Amino acid sequence: MKLSIELALIQDQEFQCIDLILEKYQYQSTKLIPILQAVQEEYRYLPEDVLFYVADVLEVPAAKLFGVATSYSHFAMEPR
Repeated sequence: MKLSIELALIQDQEFQCIDLILEKYQYQSTKLIPILQAVQEEYRYLPEDVLFYVADVLEVPAAKLFGVATSYSHFAMEPR
């Protein structure tokens, strides 16, 4: 139980950073590429759990978001 609480706190802290990025771009799905660029700048790649979170918050289908992320060669889906 304690481990799951600690993991939840870590995840909340992780997503706080993402929320700041989304806030900067006014939660607009039309700014998806700059949002992904900012996420990648933060993590040095695009973590899958973060992409699902962004898709959920922006109310964009995850398939669309992953499609954008994998279509551009400057986005990395794995740590570099």
